[in-house]
Amino acid sequence: MGSNWASYIKYKKAVKEQRHKYISLHVDSMEYIKKHYSTHAIIYQDYKESYDYVDAKFPGYNVRQVKVFKTSQSVLEHIGYRGVGGLFDKVHKIIIIDDRIKAGYYNDDVLFFGEKLPWDNIKAIVSLDEVLVHELLHYVSSCLSRTFSSVDLEEEFAYGHSVGYLRKKGLTDDDIIKQNFLPFLIKYIDTNKIIIDAFCKQHQGKDSTVFEHSDNSYIVTFLKKNAESIYNSILNSATQKGKEIIRIIADDKTYQQMISEKIIDNKKSFKFLDI
Repeated sequence: MGSNWASYIKYKKAVKEQRHKYISLHVDSMEYIKKHYSTHAIIYQDYKESYDYVDAKFPGYNVRQVKVFKTSQSVLEHIGYRGVGGLFDKVHKIIIIDDRIKAGYYNDDVLFFGEKLPWDNIKAIVSLDEVLVHELLHYVSSCLSRTFSSVDLEEEFAYGHSVGYLRKKGLTDDDIIKQNFLPFLIKYIDTNKIIIDAFCKQHQGKDSTVFEHSDNSYIVTFLKKNAESIYNSILNSATQKGKEIIRIIADDKTYQQMISEKIIDNKKSFKFLDI
């Protein structure tokens, strides 16, 4: 089991990195997207509220001029990206959005040893204008002359700065976390630790090595039997992380002042969450 478990952890990490990393598309892939019959350009007049929100929050970055395309799920899968609602290509400064968004975006995830567990069914219920705000914020981030220390911090920037837009649409912070943030948060937190802690608690006196060397079928049985309590622990941890992102990025006045100073002089060296 040890090697299987290690492979699973490694695979989950790879999936997470692929899902959240800046995506630099090959020129051929970009041309394939642009020329595909299902691809349509989105312009400022189509989604003024989205463009205007980001432009007002980060003036001076020509947000309204960013090229945005909407295309089909099959096109994204063809170029190797499954389960992404939108992406920002930092090389070409172009945003691509999955046209399934109009009906709500469902999260795709890896199965746990062939099983689908409750936390794998978490979905985001978002609209295209919300995804556009998120991806435009990635564009702004790429213009701010700085490098985040991790992919997750990059996503925190985009999710955190979208809160104001979502609040204007009438969403409460709880709504924002549940409907918009949760799929990201589930992958952000260490679900493996939560699962192992639950296993060790049930098997008093045992440490994580017992879990790591347990038979796959035994672990799946354990997970099914304790799915509700583990799910609640994962949900609670993810929710608390979401509240932290909102508190620091959307509401902290010191952070907002530092952002303002960064906009005024984006050549200064600054890591946004080092506060």
